[in-house]
Amino acid sequence: MKFDVMKQVLVRIVTAQKNNLNANVSGTGISACTRFGGICRVFRTDKNVCATKNAQFSSIVLIILSLLLTASFLTSCITTLTEPLDVSFQETLVIRGVVCSGEPVRDIAITKSLNALDNLSDSAVAVWDAQGTLTVNGRSFPLTVQPNRTNPHASLYHALNNGAPIIAESGSTYSLTVQWKGKTASAETSVPAAPDVQTVQTLRREILSLTSATYIPGTQPVTTTRRDTLLGAEVSILPRAETAYRAGVYLTDTQGRILTETFDGGLVFSTTASNASSSLVTGLLPLQTQAFARRMPVRTIVSVVAFDKAYYTYSQTRSRGQQASNLFGGTNGENVLWNVKGAGIGLFIGLAETRRVVIP
Repeated sequence: MKFDVMKQVLVRIVTAQKNNLNANVSGTGISACTRFGGICRVFRTDKNVCATKNAQFSSIVLIILSLLLTASFLTSCITTLTEPLDVSFQETLVIRGVVCSGEPVRDIAITKSLNALDNLSDSAVAVWDAQGTLTVNGRSFPLTVQPNRTNPHASLYHALNNGAPIIAESGSTYSLTVQWKGKTASAETSVPAAPDVQTVQTLRREILSLTSATYIPGTQPVTTTRRDTLLGAEVSILPRAETAYRAGVYLTDTQGRILTETFDGGLVFSTTASNASSSLVTGLLPLQTQAFARRMPVRTIVSVVAFDKAYYTYSQTRSRGQQASNLFGGTNGENVLWNVKGAGIGLFIGLAETRRVVIP
């Protein structure tokens, strides 16, 4: 209902209520009652009756005025869009690459950003015609689309040295430069040394689980109590300067096939090298993953990963865009800190891993 129409209806209600009150007052013997600004002036008989009726009318007027103000406020807050919503954006490169010590440099994802109203998919963000180089310790190699991709819709790139894969090495520096549609993005990372693991100690946490079930319809549920053990590990390492570390635990079968995801502990950053050991704690294997151990022989693997400093910087800022006060980041230091620079965002990170098999 339009605000003007609502106003007319409410005015008619006020008039009707006023006439009704006048009729009621007249029936009490009051010959004339003049109301102005909520004041009742009695010319002849019972003042109490007049005051009561005037209070009733004043209450109704206040209610009506409140409704009018509310309707006016709501009407003023409604904006009718006469033109399409402007969701323009600046297309940029989005890059993700992990350089792992001892493994080929591959699976570098070169993609693009999308309009907010576009459907997100691998094919929608794919960039197939990017040009770029991977520079290793001052020597450059061209980037090419990776032919043996597990996902044919993903635009993944690699670099080859005379047709052979480039194997990442700890202590080496890797620089990435990408050009596409007049845009240039770049990133640099150093692959850290593999974590120097001193000791690994298994951790067990006893928990009490309660299960409630109704076995016979119409009867009270039966509660079953069971004591279980969650498994994790505490790892002692010798930290190196400007390196971040994280420890996790997972299960494999006896052939080394991974059976579970890795349950990580917190990320720890070391500013300086030290001969004193530092402690890392893994996450805990949940109950459902331990079902493997009851059905088949398994191995419990503790993984300790060392990351380039840039990954730690990213991890400390990656939740900034989720703040309710600044939903999409912002321009006052609230953006995620990527190490991809120029006309792009993303991460190009070096890492190294040390694994240990533990016996629960």
